[in-house]
Amino acid sequence: MSDEQRPGEASIIADQFLVHDLFLVGLVVIVYDYLVTLPVEIHYIWLRRKRGSSYWFLLNRYLGLSIMFIIGGLKFSVIPPTVCETIPKLAKGFLISQEVVVFGILVLRVYAMFNLDRRILALLLVTGAAAFSMSAWLVSTQATVPPPADANLNNSDLPNHLNGFPQPSPGSTLCPDLIFHPTAIRVAGAWEGQFALDTLIFLLTVYRAFLHRRREEWQSSLLRCLFRDGAIYFFVLSIANLANILMYYYGDALLSGSLTWFASALSTVVLARLMLNLHAAASAGILMPGAGGQWFGDEHLYSDETGTASEDTGTVVFVGSAGARRSGEGRGRRGRDPWPARVRDSWG
Repeated sequence: MSDEQRPGEASIIADQFLVHDLFLVGLVVIVYDYLVTLPVEIHYIWLRRKRGSSYWFLLNRYLGLSIMFIIGGLKFSVIPPTVCETIPKLAKGFLISQEVVVFGILVLRVYAMFNLDRRILALLLVTGAAAFSMSAWLVSTQATVPPPADANLNNSDLPNHLNGFPQPSPGSTLCPDLIFHPTAIRVAGAWEGQFALDTLIFLLTVYRAFLHRRREEWQSSLLRCLFRDGAIYFFVLSIANLANILMYYYGDALLSGSLTWFASALSTVVLARLMLNLHAAASAGILMPGAGGQWFGDEHLYSDETGTASEDTGTVVFVGSAGARRSGEGRGRRGRDPWPARVRDSWG
């Protein structure tokens, strides 16, 4: 069959090049940001005493980097035909694990902003569990064979077709992950659930800032940093996720998931920046007026509600006031702190 008789093959090759280019954009962004912020990471993470926030930061950053390199290796390698069906499943597992880490960090930040209010924690965990369960169910139902009504890409258009997956050809080095339109709608629903979680977290952040807009606590650059970075995170990720969702609705079977890894890399980058900014703000040594003499930083003392100073050489990023702790606000049942101070004061 001549090239004129097989327009589908040329379209597939062109789409694959575009998918690879978009993936490379995400890879370049995450690697470039890593190299630029590595000195800051060394200063605030590696050279300081490790806290809970440090381990979460490292998990987010290096899990994201590792996944992007693994997926990149698969995208630009010649894959045996028998392995083609396994690659999308592996990619989905990586993607879900990365999103769970990002969500966990955001939950802990909001939980700390609300003085460890267990109602907020329960709300976020229940909502997150529901969203991730629904997303897992939607993604797990992806079809590998085009439906009869799908005119965008059918069996006759696929060179070397095998079980719904085109095999490597002279112009193609990878079995692409085909997402046909009925399945793409379901995957878009999974990303819409993730967008809903981001919106909930942002609204809680705005609500917390609104409550303290006229209080002395707002003068703390730490609290302002939490709100500012949270707003930036939501704005940037909203644009990326919206573009990704629209691609699932309007892209063809090859392009439907083309922005997925770019959006995932961007979430890792923005969250890493957010955490580094918070460590930098805390490290400056911030006295929160009206907070019972609390200092936040590496070379200052932490004053508890009894007025007893204890040395704290780690980065302290808990933003609740001492008055709130005395009144029992944000505690568990009967006013008891759900976490000890050394854990409570470590999240960022």
